[in-house]
Amino acid sequence: MDEGSSSSIVADSVVVESVRESLEEILTRMLDDAAKRDDDDEEKKVNARERWRILAKAIQYRLPSVPHFGGFGLVSLKHITVPDKFIGFPDNWNEYRITLNTGYTVNVHRMRRKITARDLMGFNYTGNICLWPSEEALSYYVLENLTTFHDKWILELGGGMTCLAGLLVAKYGNPYGVHLTDGNTLSVDNVRKSLRLNPSINCYVKCSNLAWERCRELCPNEGGKFHYIFSADCVFFDEARSFLADAIQYFLADDGVALVMAPRRGSTLNLFGREATNMGLKCREIEQYSDIVWRKHRELMMTPHYREDMHYPILVLVTKF
Repeated sequence: MDEGSSSSIVADSVVVESVRESLEEILTRMLDDAAKRDDDDEEKKVNARERWRILAKAIQYRLPSVPHFGGFGLVSLKHITVPDKFIGFPDNWNEYRITLNTGYTVNVHRMRRKITARDLMGFNYTGNICLWPSEEALSYYVLENLTTFHDKWILELGGGMTCLAGLLVAKYGNPYGVHLTDGNTLSVDNVRKSLRLNPSINCYVKCSNLAWERCRELCPNEGGKFHYIFSADCVFFDEARSFLADAIQYFLADDGVALVMAPRRGSTLNLFGREATNMGLKCREIEQYSDIVWRKHRELMMTPHYREDMHYPILVLVTKF
């Protein structure tokens, strides 16, 4: 992408092609498994079914939308030169900017690498590829409400390669502390690189690899700690929704609020709400949470490749009471 370009930083054609090649590799593995369908090994059969399921979802929902919908245009980036050549790769550093009444920027190490089959088969890989519109909208929303986060504990769940909303609040929101997390080691390592090149962040910031189903084991002293939890586009996978709801239940303070941003994408958002409600949480959906995002949405409704169900993020406020 050219320096100074304006974009929502979605996956470019090189990354998309990398994903397609990796899906072909997964497909080859699945065909090998199918050839062994008479095998009595139940584990192989389960793995084969899981691979088919992941492939079908990736093809149906992720790849077709990448070349056509470029996001809401709320985030711009430009390449920057870093002073320390040992922090990541020099060509990968970019300044992400969101402009409201003033400009808000963070420096982000943007991964440029071949997406491997192992990446796709690991913990929810989607945040490893690009910044999705839900994170873009969530980042804009938190900047419009910065004073809300003053002297608060903030947790971002499933923040992917950027944890953009959490980084922005850490830099501009004067929180007490921010915990940035993802379930993918590559993502966490990348966010740590970004943190090193944002020295003006003056609050406590922690970055961790966190599998939601192990939240109590991995964070035994953080139950009920966080006043605000951020989560963008993390309700797509069937097996993850209950884990996410449980993690919110565990980490959220009694008077806290989780900001869950995701498109409806069929019934997936409703299913998350059902999971959260079954755990005793309260959910309130807000469609028009930002005048600017709503205006962008209405403009995009007139374009051929924009699909409201797939692309427009709904804000769900999750509380304990």
